[in-house]
Amino acid sequence: MVHRSYQGFSLEIGDPTLVWQGAAGDNKWGHYQFPALHPAENGAIVAAWGYHDDSVTRSGYSDAVVTDAASDDLGRTWRRVTPEDRKASGVPMPNGRLFVGINGKAGYQAAFLKNHTPVSTNRTGGVFFAEDLPEMGPPELTGTEYDPKTGTLHTFPVTVNWRHMPVSTWMQDTVIPVAYYLNIHCHYGVIALDDGLYYCTYARGFDSDAPTKADAVHKYCAYFQVYVFRSTDCGRTWNYLSERLVTDDEFIPSTVFEGFCEPSMAQMADGSVVMLMRTGGGWVQDHGSPCYLTRSTDRCRTWSKPVRFDSVGVLPLIRRLGCGITLATYGRPGLYLRATADPSGLTWEEPVAVPLTDGPEWRSCYYTDLLPLDANSVLMIHTDFHRPLPDGSGEGKSVVVRKITVKREV
Repeated sequence: MVHRSYQGFSLEIGDPTLVWQGAAGDNKWGHYQFPALHPAENGAIVAAWGYHDDSVTRSGYSDAVVTDAASDDLGRTWRRVTPEDRKASGVPMPNGRLFVGINGKAGYQAAFLKNHTPVSTNRTGGVFFAEDLPEMGPPELTGTEYDPKTGTLHTFPVTVNWRHMPVSTWMQDTVIPVAYYLNIHCHYGVIALDDGLYYCTYARGFDSDAPTKADAVHKYCAYFQVYVFRSTDCGRTWNYLSERLVTDDEFIPSTVFEGFCEPSMAQMADGSVVMLMRTGGGWVQDHGSPCYLTRSTDRCRTWSKPVRFDSVGVLPLIRRLGCGITLATYGRPGLYLRATADPSGLTWEEPVAVPLTDGPEWRSCYYTDLLPLDANSVLMIHTDFHRPLPDGSGEGKSVVVRKITVKREV
């Protein structure tokens, strides 16, 4: 257990509990990664993770590999998931149901783009205006909601209104339509405020606040930008609301710089919204891949100038607990937890390293999820790639959980 004391509160990071473990030698990137936690309608907790190549054209989980497990005792022990462990997670909506997410076609081959010239390019691909590609047609998107009264899922068509909507390519040969950026981030990017649902996601894209297409093109549009959408009809219609674009101040001349991506938002105690953003997937000696913090005081319509949150940070996840403490997890290399009692979310305590087998360097995918258990604790899920197998035959990629407890001083 790791214990850290601060002014007014303390953190306890519990020891890891094994959820599931792969076989020795299964080291393909994407296998046993992207872990998530969901409450189930029968009271269980369901852990889920990916078992597929980390690719924009990934087709889903393998039927031959377990990709879910369930716990009946708040994460102390785990078993195979059953049909009774139906997920009951989502963001509460005014209609009494939970918004689960948006689904749509991911990526497909870019042969038809041979007659189109991208507006801007970088080493990983090009970016186009969606309106310049009529052969693609409008985005085909479907929303999903969970009804806790009946325990059933419902689907509905989704409309996205986005001025200067982008379409991009990955390594020049795969088209990434808007559907991909809207369904990839559902689990992390949606919050409910008193006037609707707010969705932050990312795409290689344009300045959507610009009055014309010509004005919308900026020097970093081939890098990721963060965009925020708002829905006032329970997820049926999403209207573009705001953006956080890369500027000269944040651009890092590095081979691992991606722009602003993998955003996560939380409403703070003072009513503002704080968002964390990744800028790269790796780490280099001279620059690093920092994560940034930006804040809105007007319901996500405008954002403050981003400030560096830490020198690393893939999928920087942020969650505010009922006790008033806000937690953030992120990493690569190293897995870190930070906390703040600041109601504005601007001042944070120093990060705490979460232990991994044999140290921090590339021992995990460093993606996490945090599921609140009560006002003072959360269950954290992450991966540990070098955990020894029980029979001593080697190491196996592993999915583990830890309980994180906050103790407030009276």
